Amino acid sequence: MYTKDEVSSLIELAWCVGIFEGEGSITGNRQRPNQRHLKMEMTDKDIMERFFNCVGVGNLYGPYTRSDKPHWLPIWHWAAAAKNDVIPTLHKFLPLLGVRRREKADEALRNYETTN
Repeated sequence: MYTKDEVSSLIELAWCVGIFEGEGSITGNRQRPNQRHLKMEMTDKDIMERFFNCVGVGNLYGPYTRSDKPHWLPIWHWAAAAKNDVIPTLHKFLPLLGVRRREKADEALRNYETTN
């Protein structure tokens, strides 16, 4: 049996992973081929702040506006690149990720296992 707080935490984690599944990415770095980045950006400040609070790692930047598109909404950007942030986050997200994003997460974790 789960406590009310545990259920709330699981629901918040599922929400967080769902947002990352739809808007986030797991990428490599050409300058540092052994490093992986978790990234996400969108125009919704409230969603980005909630995600940032949920995940608890990385940095939230913004708002950024595009000088060539002044009528566009400002963009908020979240990124995590430190190994001590990326690995635990991927492990936490892994059970809830869809197939395609799970494959990228597995590849990133394998990369850390074999190169670091």
